[in-house]
Amino acid sequence: MSAKAEPKRQGRLLALAATAALVILAACSQPNELREAQGILLEVQSQNLSFADAVVLRTDDGATIRFAVSPDVALDPVHPNTASHLRQHMTGADKVRIRYRETPSGLQAVQIVDW
Repeated sequence: MSAKAEPKRQGRLLALAATAALVILAACSQPNELREAQGILLEVQSQNLSFADAVVLRTDDGATIRFAVSPDVALDPVHPNTASHLRQHMTGADKVRIRYRETPSGLQAVQIVDW
């Protein structure tokens, strides 16, 4: 192999290694991964009857978790939950399951379903 070909080969290997590292890093971060928590609602905060701004959940193991609520919760085509409906669950101490994402600004509920 000539002396000129060796730096080109090293450059290609370096680019390939950098690309592989980026792919692995992106796969590990999974920012859209949904998590779940279940329990009873202790609080529902909203500015109107349709869209909740935040909820507080007491999980089955006793932990208290605050979630910001995405508008997707009220607009869910399978199981829409308006702020007023969530309050009904709260007053009845009905169990709910919250599907959420971890975001830089905190936990965001994207779906709340009856449990």
